[in-house]
Amino acid sequence: MRSTPDERTFGMRSWAYIGGPLLACGAIGVIERLSHGVLPIPAPATILLLLVVLSGVVGGFGSGLLTAVIAWLYVAYFFSTPGHPLHYTTDNLRQVLVWAVTMPTTVMVVALLKRRADLALPRRASRQSDAERRQLLEENSVLSQRYRSLFQGIPVGLYRSTPTGTLLDANPAFLRLLHCPDLQTLTTSNAAALYPDPHVRTRWMATLQSEGVITDFECQLRRYDGTLVWVRASARLVRDADGNPLYLEGATIDIAAHKATEEGLQKRTAELEAFSHVGRQLREARGVEEMYVLLVDHAMHLLGADHGTLALLSEDRRSLRRAHASGFLGEPGSVFPAAGSLSETVVETGQPFVAADLASGAPPTWQGPPRFRELGPILIVPVRSERDIIGTLCLARKRVAEVQHFTDADMHFLTTLVEMAGTAIRRARLHDGLEHAYFQTVLALAQTVDARDSYTRSHSDELARWVEALTRRMGRGEEEVRDSRWGALLHDIGKIAVPDEILRKEGPLTDEEWAVMSTHPVIGEEILRFVDGMQRVATIVRNHQERWDGTGYPDGLRGEEIPLPARILAVADAFGAIVNHRPYRQGRPSDEAIAEIRKGAGTQFDPAVVEAFCQVVADHEVEADVLPGQAPQPAAVITGPPAGARTGWDRGAASPLPRPRLDNPPGAP
Repeated sequence: MRSTPDERTFGMRSWAYIGGPLLACGAIGVIERLSHGVLPIPAPATILLLLVVLSGVVGGFGSGLLTAVIAWLYVAYFFSTPGHPLHYTTDNLRQVLVWAVTMPTTVMVVALLKRRADLALPRRASRQSDAERRQLLEENSVLSQRYRSLFQGIPVGLYRSTPTGTLLDANPAFLRLLHCPDLQTLTTSNAAALYPDPHVRTRWMATLQSEGVITDFECQLRRYDGTLVWVRASARLVRDADGNPLYLEGATIDIAAHKATEEGLQKRTAELEAFSHVGRQLREARGVEEMYVLLVDHAMHLLGADHGTLALLSEDRRSLRRAHASGFLGEPGSVFPAAGSLSETVVETGQPFVAADLASGAPPTWQGPPRFRELGPILIVPVRSERDIIGTLCLARKRVAEVQHFTDADMHFLTTLVEMAGTAIRRARLHDGLEHAYFQTVLALAQTVDARDSYTRSHSDELARWVEALTRRMGRGEEEVRDSRWGALLHDIGKIAVPDEILRKEGPLTDEEWAVMSTHPVIGEEILRFVDGMQRVATIVRNHQERWDGTGYPDGLRGEEIPLPARILAVADAFGAIVNHRPYRQGRPSDEAIAEIRKGAGTQFDPAVVEAFCQVVADHEVEADVLPGQAPQPAAVITGPPAGARTGWDRGAASPLPRPRLDNPPGAP
């Protein structure tokens, strides 16, 4: 490693300081040899002389002159001292002269040598310093060129600005990032103008002031052409010795591509989540009509549309019916011709239709101009069921300023969503068709049961009216009213499995025959529970023969364990069994039937239901008398069956007469 000029100068002076005393001592030794050892200088004098010489060496030329004077005084002193070897005598004249001349001369020579060394060292150091300075300048020039090349060529935007936002310097990458024409233009603007959101710069400066450095700060900057760009910035705040901020130095990179990829991934994730959510709701829908609503509403929400219509083709494919519409165009259920519509084009080509501003064109024949002019961007995609196109889904946005157009990504998303929904709708249609067919079969079975007994042919219809009125009187909702009505219409459907000889028997039933008859609630439930939406009705059918005191069948339920619709049906069924005519007896008047019903309150029937039913009959909310054309016989001549007997009039009806409970009724748990 090279030594510095100061180090080399210090070394030369050190040699002079050390060599001076050595030279002085050597000169004294030479003089003593020349004087043949006749200079018996005392030791103190010799030490004093050496110290004087050393002081001259260290002190320089001025000190050397002073040393010479001292040396002369030293010699003169000893000249005048009797007995001293230097005392002037004729015999020692030569030695005295030698001392008188040599000692000061030696000191002067040493001082001059030192002076020369002192003068030579700076000159030599100066020559070396100039060379090193030139070398340092060359090295600095190389480093400066390297730094400037790095600053100019690095693909990262570098800049320097004042804390107030005045831009001082920037590299070409920063200018390109901001679409700035040149550095002069940049330095005439303020950094605050680059932030579209002033709060972002406020957070940026607050972090720099508190921490002194900020890294990986993502934000948007406004370019000089007005466009926005996402950047990731890092910077440090440079301060002076007193801690005052001087300037900012920062680096900025363009992350627009990264942001686009990130937003794409987020959008794709959101789409997958949306598909999953829509698919789950479609599976949970209770029918195709609910599916139509789900499809349109979700599509509008996910794509930010103001209008949505699901239009389905008619069987002749000449018209379309709006299965569901939301927004400002069309009413659900309305029909419009396919000819001349955009939906016809989509159906015929099988390709989506996209327009940035539909209102700028001619309105279709089926759409009035006033509403048509409200449409801006529009997107229509075909709805497929397997390979066939069954309709279209149309989304539109209002024609307002700065409205966003539908993109290719929107079209792809909606197409995928509709394909998934189309498959679900087709399956739901098939399922609904099967259910409808099955339900029609169930109704046919119920009508068959009534038709097997001409005396009870209209019993179910009449019972349904009573049950509906009673359910409303008890303040139940429309859904429960509907279920109760269906339960009344289908409560005896299980009798389809009961042989005619038992069902139509006019006399008492045997135990074996009664065991067969008591299975009809369980069989009725088994028939109905496979129909979607009829599960609650099936429960009513199963439990309509249960008794309030727990002695009913098939499950022996007690009190409020019995569903309320089944308790309502039990009262109305028993009332009908009393007032309606049977082959073996005449029907009884309604007041007697009411009295019998009241007797069963708290044992066979729910007391609250009994009270409500009596009010319904008293208010004449339904026709509660016997069937038309069948006037009741006076009560005095009406005789009921023997106590405890099971006869035709109460075969499966909720009779108020006591009935022995089966120990193991079929279908009981």
